[in-house]
Amino acid sequence: MLPLGFITHNAVILFVLEIFAHYAEVKKFYKNYYPLIVVDEFQDTNCIAWALLKSIISDQTQLLFLGDPLQRIYGFIGALPNIMSSAANEYGMDKIALSKNYRFCNNPEMLKLDNNIRINASSRFSPAISEEDAARLPAFWGRTQQDEAEQIVTKVQTLMGNGTSKISILFRGRGKNVEVVETELSRKQIPYFYGMFTDEDADYVEFHNKCQDMFIKRFGKQKTINKKALISFSDSVKKAYETANGKMIDSLFRLLDALVEKVSIDYADLLPEDKYTLLLDIFENRQLKQAMEYVESQVILSTVHGAKGLEWDYVILGDIERWLFPGYYTCNNCMNKFANGANCCCTLPNPLPTSFVDKILDELSVFYVGVTRAKKQVYVSASAKRLDYNGNEKGSIFSCMVGIAGVKLVKAD
Repeated sequence: MLPLGFITHNAVILFVLEIFAHYAEVKKFYKNYYPLIVVDEFQDTNCIAWALLKSIISDQTQLLFLGDPLQRIYGFIGALPNIMSSAANEYGMDKIALSKNYRFCNNPEMLKLDNNIRINASSRFSPAISEEDAARLPAFWGRTQQDEAEQIVTKVQTLMGNGTSKISILFRGRGKNVEVVETELSRKQIPYFYGMFTDEDADYVEFHNKCQDMFIKRFGKQKTINKKALISFSDSVKKAYETANGKMIDSLFRLLDALVEKVSIDYADLLPEDKYTLLLDIFENRQLKQAMEYVESQVILSTVHGAKGLEWDYVILGDIERWLFPGYYTCNNCMNKFANGANCCCTLPNPLPTSFVDKILDELSVFYVGVTRAKKQVYVSASAKRLDYNGNEKGSIFSCMVGIAGVKLVKAD
């Protein structure tokens, strides 16, 4: 890729490690240069990022690593398992656990759900949770995917009633089932924001590259950044795409406008050069989706991975079904993959094979992230008939994620 003028993020780290390996004085300089190293979202650290961190840690370095092992949802692209406990042991770090859940402190049922999922993770799915302590989880169950979609959209209409609630419908990924929900939203004339893109989508990548290039040319020298200048910048990007169309491009325009609003409100006190660095980092790392909270829409349609770090009043997790959440490869390795579930719900094998525990923990992490995007209430939905990627109808039941101990499905009102 280098002869074509491209370099990957991982390659940047690898080249630094190569320099450190061949030039001891350079490595020594950086070991002494940073007296304090702070890493956020540390649970998602991969092996080469960890190697880089260890290269610049000396006996005198103070370390502060923040993260939540249960929110490690990037294992599929290399996030190291047990990295937080490994780091604590290797460097003699103290573990400081937060004692209060501020998001759910006034929401007993959501607090119980949060706590019971965490107990399942820490006990490796062998928790001591009584029936009385089980958390109630409102659910929609459809005869078909269309029936499920109609129930979801009816609930969305109800939640939209007060005009201020923010609602997100989250899925594991794109698919035919999502399209049915989109069609139903359109049929009921409910405006929504389409955020079902991934970091690898060609349009998503190209848009960030275009924004980065135009941003540097516009602000690179003077770095005078205010709301008026950012609105003008956003308009110039749209003009560059005036011949393009499609719902993804439209969504990216809206995200760019939302970013302008976010920077103008949340980061109004930053110095111009700090705003410049912040915005450049967003474009370089394809993080426009983090502005979804500021999109002017009551209803957001997104993936769980795309929603990480964001929150809404209400969240509906769609397609919480076997073969979809967990995904095909996890379900295909499960001995219960064809078992009839009790009350239309799949259950984990008992005993749970040791080799399978980590796979299910990865799935539970994704489910937990989805659940905890809701400030007031989360709902789950599934149907007896799902659509595969070819549009063929297949039988289905609720996922084992909602069949774990301490979770009690109840019919959503």
